Amino acid sequence: MMFFAPCLALLALMPSQDPAITKPKIDPFEATIKATKYGYKIDKDGDYSVEINWEDEKRSQLIFIRGTIEKIAEPKMTEVATREVWSVCWKGKERPTAEALEKLLLKHYKFGAFQVEKGESGAWSAYYRVDIPDNASSAYLRQAIRITAEAADNMEKELLGTDDF
Repeated sequence: MMFFAPCLALLALMPSQDPAITKPKIDPFEATIKATKYGYKIDKDGDYSVEINWEDEKRSQLIFIRGTIEKIAEPKMTEVATREVWSVCWKGKERPTAEALEKLLLKHYKFGAFQVEKGESGAWSAYYRVDIPDNASSAYLRQAIRITAEAADNMEKELLGTDDF
């Protein structure tokens, strides 16, 4: 009987294995987003969204950050894990006009680029996209979000004259 008492005391000191009591681990990337001080949401697929507002212009832009990483590997090089940051600036049922495509092609920012694609539904979209390292600092991520928001919103204004995205 004396043997069981110390064993029971040790069991009482061990951390609980009950998942309801155990705190979930925060994804390191979510901690990075939180550190940018931007509000964000996570959808059912694990993708993040951040809405940037410009009160003086009464405009906003929705930015998405891929929740999963993409690994880039070159022969004989270290693999790099990246995340996609993007924001839509134009959507349509038809292919963008030559004038719109020229505007997208000729506009440059510090990093990233405009892209145009035809989705599975047949609809077309144009967006600004930046790929960042998965282990980027919160300052780097904050800059990527800001540049993506500004680039997409400015192009949306230029192409559509609206604030749809």
